[in-house]
Amino acid sequence: MRKSLWLALFFALVCTLSLSACNNTNQPQTPKSDHIHEFGEWTTTKKANCTEDGVRERYCACGEKQAQSVSALGHVEVIDVAVAATCTSDGKTDGKHCSRCNTTLISQTPIPSLGHQYDDGVITSKATCVQNGIKKFTCLVQGCTHSYTESYSLQTYSASELYDLSIKYTGEIVTYDKSGAELGLATGFVISSDGKIVTNYHVIEGAYSADITINNKKYKITTVLAYDENIDLAVVKVNATGLTVATVCKENVSVGAAVYAIGSSRGMTNTYSQGIITYADRVVDGVSFVQHDASITYGNSGGPLINVYGEVIGINTWGISDSQNLNFAVFTAELDNLIYGTPLTFAEFYLKECDVFEQLKNYIIDNGTYSVEGNYFRLTLGINYSNDYSDKYTRAAYYYVDDNEITLDFLIDDGDFWVYFLIDENVDGSYYWEYFDDDDNKMSGILYSATYDDNTLLGYSSNNIYSSSVRSSVRELASSMISALCSWIDTDFYSINVSAEDLGFYYY
Repeated sequence: MRKSLWLALFFALVCTLSLSACNNTNQPQTPKSDHIHEFGEWTTTKKANCTEDGVRERYCACGEKQAQSVSALGHVEVIDVAVAATCTSDGKTDGKHCSRCNTTLISQTPIPSLGHQYDDGVITSKATCVQNGIKKFTCLVQGCTHSYTESYSLQTYSASELYDLSIKYTGEIVTYDKSGAELGLATGFVISSDGKIVTNYHVIEGAYSADITINNKKYKITTVLAYDENIDLAVVKVNATGLTVATVCKENVSVGAAVYAIGSSRGMTNTYSQGIITYADRVVDGVSFVQHDASITYGNSGGPLINVYGEVIGINTWGISDSQNLNFAVFTAELDNLIYGTPLTFAEFYLKECDVFEQLKNYIIDNGTYSVEGNYFRLTLGINYSNDYSDKYTRAAYYYVDDNEITLDFLIDDGDFWVYFLIDENVDGSYYWEYFDDDDNKMSGILYSATYDDNTLLGYSSNNIYSSSVRSSVRELASSMISALCSWIDTDFYSINVSAEDLGFYYY
């Protein structure tokens, strides 16, 4: 019975285990506590990205699972480079994004386009009083090459504004003779900031020195740069810097246009007058003049004639005194006809350009001796010996102050005979000659230098010599003296560049 009970229990246990095995065929078996796990490869079940962790898992053959967290990768930063704005396109600031996930980390802020920023313009075609000019404007933004052109015209000024402008570059000229006495009063205007002055030639003609007062400051005129007597223009210079410069227009002018004159009329500094152009291009002796009716008078010579644009269009020169404001200014285009040679000091200009009479007079005064009783200067030029009509000739030059006359004299044998040759500053080419001696014999006449021939005896118009033989001898003597004189002039006055040819003699 006991054996049957154990058999029954055994079969019951076997049945129970068999039934359990059948019912749990696909279920992992609970490992026994002493089971050794053998896991397979890790498998990613959730990928890590820049900002979220990932997950990986692996399994044992027994079915047990292991899981691990994979750390987030973090962003890979890439800089988005700024783009500069241009005149016509927008720009943007620096930025950042992730190259992995393309997430924007720092946004790029838009920068609006700059728009063109132009300079003040460059004149490519200058405006004048008769036509518009052209200005070119260029964008200043770096890298931009955009530009455009625009027409412009000169600014016009009121009469009072023109006056305020012109007094800054117009000056009063005072000229002086060699003794320092005042010769004349005139006007000039500045054409360069370093002191070049335009005036008339006749203003400085015969002057030994001059000065000019501009804006109440006096300057000595030191140099003559260019001049032309026919055009009646001169350019002189003072030692100065930073002077206000007149704008000069050389374009053709129109009849009826308003003009303004400024100058030291009769010594009244900066006298100002208004008028119109009454003839645009009056040509006189080959020189172009602007004819106008703005009032000018003595002292305006060399002063500017100005248009409504503030430009100098003429240099006031002369007027017809018995007419109503019939005045003339040298057209500024004539300035281009001046020839700039070697600059001359004022004294050099004086010696070179003053007339023969003035040069001789000053030479005699500077080198001769003064006689109070006769009020004359006497200069002994030399003593020569001859076998001709006497043994000794004394050559002398006199300047008679009261009469403003020069004589070139021959004293023969200490004054036994005297032949002199009279130079009159107001008479050109015809000279008075006279012979006299201790016996009060006289003979005189007019010598015409242009027709003088040293093979012909001098003609006479007056004499008190009754003997024809004596008259003939006197004429021969006088002719001999005049012929000698022409030769000696070239030697005696060589240092002051005066020759017999300057006195009109060509046949000696």
